[in-house]
Amino acid sequence: MSTDHSLEEALARVKADAETKTDTEDGAEMMSTEAKTVAESADQSRERRMKAIYHDLLNRGYAFESQSSIAYTLSILPILFCLFVLGNNLQPGTVVSFLLGFIMEGFMFMNMHLATHVLMLSMYRAEHVGLPYAFFHHYVDSNHYGKLPAQYNMVAVTAIAPTSMVLWLLGLEATFVLGVICATFVDVYIHGFIHTRNSQATYLNPFTVYSRYPRDICKLLCRCGFIDPNAHIRLHHAEKAENMHQTADFMDMRIPLVSLFYDWYSDMQFKLVKSIFHCIQHSVKASVVYTDPLGRLFTDGLCLSVVYVLSMLPFLGVYIYQDFMGSCKLEYYEVEMNQMLTFIMVLSVVVNFVYPPVIANATSFFYNYMESYVRPNLK
Repeated sequence: MSTDHSLEEALARVKADAETKTDTEDGAEMMSTEAKTVAESADQSRERRMKAIYHDLLNRGYAFESQSSIAYTLSILPILFCLFVLGNNLQPGTVVSFLLGFIMEGFMFMNMHLATHVLMLSMYRAEHVGLPYAFFHHYVDSNHYGKLPAQYNMVAVTAIAPTSMVLWLLGLEATFVLGVICATFVDVYIHGFIHTRNSQATYLNPFTVYSRYPRDICKLLCRCGFIDPNAHIRLHHAEKAENMHQTADFMDMRIPLVSLFYDWYSDMQFKLVKSIFHCIQHSVKASVVYTDPLGRLFTDGLCLSVVYVLSMLPFLGVYIYQDFMGSCKLEYYEVEMNQMLTFIMVLSVVVNFVYPPVIANATSFFYNYMESYVRPNLK
């Protein structure tokens, strides 16, 4: 009797455990399903908001295309004057200085491009579409700039301010700074060529890559190895927004041999920035990093400082170059060229803060960054 009773108790316990396990599994499965449904709903809501922001960006952008074309053409004129001055001062020192500036612009482009990705990464994790022109171009529609070509040309003007101005104020030679500025415009030309089709090249303005002859020049550069459109699309635009931290290949203009160093240097910087993000997240709760204003400001400031310092360090060698190679001073029109370069810098700053399409499309860095704290547009 005792044995039968013990057996019955054991069977009852087993049955009860089985029922409890079943209930637990059912509950866990139900919770998992609910969590999955909530996540899918949140993703769909985010997707709808992103599409709304994108369409609003395009609609507002179309209204400023003609103004942008005129503003871009006017900004080209002082640069053409500076090139005219350089042509009247052709000597070994000025030519080498200009070419060195043209080649070393890769560090400037690297600085601007990496800083853009750092800010997009930070703001996206804070539920905000940061720097929307760049964001939608990289992670939604790589042909975005082909839809607003005139405004994309203005990127070259806005890109001059953060770096070239520093070089100019530090006292680097005018010919060197001019080389950096010209290479910036060439970089924008190349990038525009990569992301537009021949059918979109209907502009008559010869200063843009959206007209026939500049595109023919870019095709020649492709054959010479200075541009690799397929590699850029395959490597740099491979990720979606959720995986933007895995973005690679940050250089557009492929100067033979030099571009290999630029690729290594830019990838190293981006990995270093991601390591900083990773360390801060493990020492402080990730939610604090992206929701606490001071936490975000400290993290972003540290990462941007690392990018900027590492991008600017190579220019210390330019001072040595100037002392070693002798003077690169201009013999003719020196005052006029300095005035034009100053005008270009001021114009770049004004465009960044005042130019209507910049403000209307929220591409101004300060405007867009502060908006991510006050009014995240994905929440």
